[in-house]
Amino acid sequence: MADEIKYEYKVVQTLRGTDGLVISKMQKDGWELVEQLPGRLRTTLNFRRPKRPLP
Repeated sequence: MADEIKYEYKVVQTLRGTDGLVISKMQKDGWELVEQLPGRLRTTLNFRRPKRPLP
């Protein structure tokens, strides 16, 4: 059980056309895109990254 990776999640909503900018920015910060849900004006992006171990 100690070997399980725990993730922190973040949901971001973007306007149509700015998805690529947000995705690249988040990936540079270490986030991984899990799901992309397109809408009429907004797209919902779900990201995750491994939690940092506590000292």
